Amino acid sequence: MRADFDRVYSPPEPPEPSRWRPRGWQVALISFFLAAGVVFFAFPLLWSDAPEEGAMPTLTAEHEDATEPSPELSPQPADPSPPEEPGETAAPSPTAPGTAGEGPLTELPKKICDSVSEATFRKWVAVDDPQEHGGSRAGSCGYTSGDGNDSRYLRLETRLADGNNDLDPVSTAKWSFNQDYELQKSDKITKTLLLERVTGLGEEAFRRVFTDNGVENVVTARIEARVQNVIVTVSYSRGFEKKPQEEQAKSLQGAREVAEEALRSYT
Repeated sequence: MRADFDRVYSPPEPPEPSRWRPRGWQVALISFFLAAGVVFFAFPLLWSDAPEEGAMPTLTAEHEDATEPSPELSPQPADPSPPEEPGETAAPSPTAPGTAGEGPLTELPKKICDSVSEATFRKWVAVDDPQEHGGSRAGSCGYTSGDGNDSRYLRLETRLADGNNDLDPVSTAKWSFNQDYELQKSDKITKTLLLERVTGLGEEAFRRVFTDNGVENVVTARIEARVQNVIVTVSYSRGFEKKPQEEQAKSLQGAREVAEEALRSYT
């Protein structure tokens, strides 16, 4: 009997697999390929998220909330309804010819002699009939009486000023009034006793008292006043015996009374 058959049979063990250990150069090469792969796949994703040059960045919700205008400041839509038409206003009525105190006059409201009562004229000149000249835009009314030291002469003149070049009628009247005043100042033919501007007659006025070397023993008071484009002038002469101052006060009083009454037609 064979002894070697008495041993228990055990199958042969499979050979132990060999363990591979990478070397240093192999580890470096593998790491390089892994890094290159990561860069290759990740770079397109990073590039697609970056904004292109010149492109506007996309606002996030936080940005949108920050830049959205508040409701109070939001512009309101325009009212589609048309604006209401303004009510019709009555056109100003033109100044009637001869209406006083409402603008330049285009004609005198009445005849010159009718602008002062006959009683007022005759208070200062006792006799004689008036001499009236002129028309609807200018004229004069004169009374004469007596002779010698008792001679008296009272004349009322009225004229309207028109527009001249760039001046309106009122400005023309102002210019004409000032020219008259300057002429009275520079008058060398007569002797001036009094020349001054006065108030209380129209919009502006002056008065002058003078004697004429060519007319003996006569003193004249002249009052000129302006209202709008109307110029009223009153001249009242009285004879005196020795000195003109004897009749100066009465000459001024008569001229002023006639001027005041005449101006009432234009104020």
